[in-house]
Amino acid sequence: MGLDSVELLVTVENHFGINIPDREAEQIRTVHDFASCIAKYISISSDSKCKSQMLFYILRDYITEEVGFAKEKFLPSTIINDVIPFENRKDVWNKIETDLNIELPQLSKKDVENDISFFKALFSKERLTDKTIRDLVNWILSLNHKKLMNVGTVFSINEIERILIGVISETNGLEVEEIEPHHRIVEDLGIS
Repeated sequence: MGLDSVELLVTVENHFGINIPDREAEQIRTVHDFASCIAKYISISSDSKCKSQMLFYILRDYITEEVGFAKEKFLPSTIINDVIPFENRKDVWNKIETDLNIELPQLSKKDVENDISFFKALFSKERLTDKTIRDLVNWILSLNHKKLMNVGTVFSINEIERILIGVISETNGLEVEEIEPHHRIVEDLGIS
């Protein structure tokens, strides 16, 4: 384990109020492995409500009302680009953040500009709006994990992954949308 991964381990242990033995920590390869290890040391509460489901319904009600998108077509698999119109996407994005008092991932130039130069496109991150509402819900949970989720009322391994991704993002300066449960911590995320 390098210093960055040791720092991450200590931060995660402090956040969850647990202590992961060194021999187990050395076996962690992916974000999902890390979340599974955490799950051994905290209780998963079947009495609590699924945060991703609750957030999905809040977003669905808000966005369908705000932009006039058909509620029955707003599904986890719906592409963000199909829901939030390009013409006023940045304004709607900012309004969602303000009205719902949550942080959203930063839109790229590709998400909000029609004609961007080849070089800007080359160095601009991928379009977030090509992803799904399910991805958006997951990103919001990770970005707002301190506000939206309590480690004492975790509903599932997915919620542990969302909190962990938020902690990894904060600790290592990575964007939450760049971190997936299958990513290897050292090889894919560069945390040595």
